[in-house]
Amino acid sequence: MIDRAQLISGTEKGKKRLGEITAMLQVAVDSPLADLIGAEDVHSDLGGAVAVAQASRDR
Repeated sequence: MIDRAQLISGTEKGKKRLGEITAMLQVAVDSPLADLIGAEDVHSDLGGAVAVAQASRDR
């Protein structure tokens, strides 16, 4: 598990873990069962998390 500070700080470990999380969630979004599991919500939440991490890293 990764903590919020690692994601936001833009550390290499945080970037790697964020990539892993993104890949796992993308599988859910791309699944034919996406509608049944609410993957659209996951996708929008993921976009927000990535935007926050990138904005914090760019400071």
